[in-house]
Amino acid sequence: MFTPHLRPLASCLVAAGLGLVGHAQADTPLASALDPHTTRTIHVRDARPSTWQFAIHPITERDRLHFSAQEGSPLPTDTFMAIEEDFRYGFSFDPGADFDIVYAVSAVRRESSAATRGNPKCVFLFSGLRPAVAQNQVVNFAGAACSLERDAEGRLLLVLDRA
Repeated sequence: MFTPHLRPLASCLVAAGLGLVGHAQADTPLASALDPHTTRTIHVRDARPSTWQFAIHPITERDRLHFSAQEGSPLPTDTFMAIEEDFRYGFSFDPGADFDIVYAVSAVRRESSAATRGNPKCVFLFSGLRPAVAQNQVVNFAGAACSLERDAEGRLLLVLDRA
């Protein structure tokens, strides 16, 4: 399985002080055994046949962050998983955590032409200033056109696409 080392990249991006764009609307809760604080959906918009893979990377407060699949099962971190259709995940944190939380979701589109120009890839960075005031950023590489959007119900979508 493809597992690039994006934690240092994400940490550098945060440390570089990228202009983090805030979303004031809180995400929707997901009922599960892990009682997530918020839920998010990873959505593949790329119409061309593709194999996207994603991984969740806690950057700060590692031992206090928890991620779960829609049905409530724990999600591994720092492990790439294939995605072909919408994937909803929950995010929760221990009571002692504060708003110094930062985590990333990285995504890579595997394709055969990568040897000449690199696979499209993107990193979504998530943090919060205070309750209901998120600070999120997307960084695209090698022809990716990933974005953060809201669906009709106001839920946050991590959109995977390429230019």
